[in-house]
Amino acid sequence: TSSLGGVGNVAANVHALGAKAMIAAAIGDDATGADIRDKTAALIGDTSGLIISHDRPSTQKTRFLARNQQLLRADEESTVALPGNERQKLIDAALAQMEHATAVVLSDYGKGVLNPDTTKAIIEAATAKEIPVIVDPMVRDFSRYRGASLVSPNRKELWEATSMPTDSDDEIE
Repeated sequence: TSSLGGVGNVAANVHALGAKAMIAAAIGDDATGADIRDKTAALIGDTSGLIISHDRPSTQKTRFLARNQQLLRADEESTVALPGNERQKLIDAALAQMEHATAVVLSDYGKGVLNPDTTKAIIEAATAKEIPVIVDPMVRDFSRYRGASLVSPNRKELWEATSMPTDSDDEIE
């Protein structure tokens, strides 16, 4: 089976709650990207925020299962930063969608799509429009999220970013 992951999963969750979701993301110029575009169209009816990157493949995660148990996951992805022109297209798509947004969610998977400049531009634009920004971080440097309304790291991400004790340090690997 094939399903949306990452930011597509966030949009599916927002949609399931009865809210309108919009996506600004980068996909590759490949079969996986076409599948993401089709699934996004079926989910939210709009693919204008999907920016095609010619320098990186679409992220694809393949899970190998046996008796409903995951045995292995193989990831095909790139962590190379988006080139300047594609980064600007992504920012432009996000800003255009902000005209109709009541909240912005930045799902930063640390894959080079949300670099510090992109994140800053989106947060500043949302703040100027008084739109709350919620960040799900994956990177250790939380300073790139300055101005966000809420940053929601899990325990491990918080420990990695701060090196401060958490409630259950013994659970962090």
